[in-house]
Amino acid sequence: NEFCESTPCRNNQADDLSRLHRVVSKEFVKNQGDQNNDIMKVKTLLYAHLLREEVPASLQADYNVVLEQSHKLLNGLLNICMEQRFVTATMNVIEFSQLLMQGLWFHSNVLLQLPHFDMSAVKQCTRLLNSERGASTSGSPIEKLKEIGGAKRREMIKSLNEEQHADVDLFLDNFPNIEITYDARVEDEEEAQEGDVLSLTVKVERKHLDKD
Repeated sequence: NEFCESTPCRNNQADDLSRLHRVVSKEFVKNQGDQNNDIMKVKTLLYAHLLREEVPASLQADYNVVLEQSHKLLNGLLNICMEQRFVTATMNVIEFSQLLMQGLWFHSNVLLQLPHFDMSAVKQCTRLLNSERGASTSGSPIEKLKEIGGAKRREMIKSLNEEQHADVDLFLDNFPNIEITYDARVEDEEEAQEGDVLSLTVKVERKHLDKD
């Protein structure tokens, strides 16, 4: 209903929308709203974004509206879930918000978060990281890619130009590296007993940020 007035189905979009729908519909999760043409249009555009399918020019304006409004709706939904203490629903909304922001499908390769990376670059990068001597065997592929440094990345990934590599450098420099520690104890007591009131201290350290 939120999109019916702003992104209605238009006759001049029918062919492009139908072709795009055929491409992404195999991934659809079916629900009752699929009977509504306006809902199906929005659903098609959202799936195209998550699957990184090219959106035709005739649908670009509506596509932009859908993405802009979706983030607002998800923020509202997140507030409701948190107020009602729906833990699983809250985690699902947060995860989907991240996927929507990054244009990623569920369980996509994490390297697709990097700017200018497509599956070809991901495969090349993964193969080279696995064969790289001295590279850390632990950590995520993004952490490993950051660890080897900019000069080595440029040798490994020759499909990107210098400007694109600079975007990758900026992304990796700002990629979150967060450490969380906690301490739970009863004041003035060495051990906690049933019925005691615990004081919980949580420390969040953002290691990727400069100390100043």
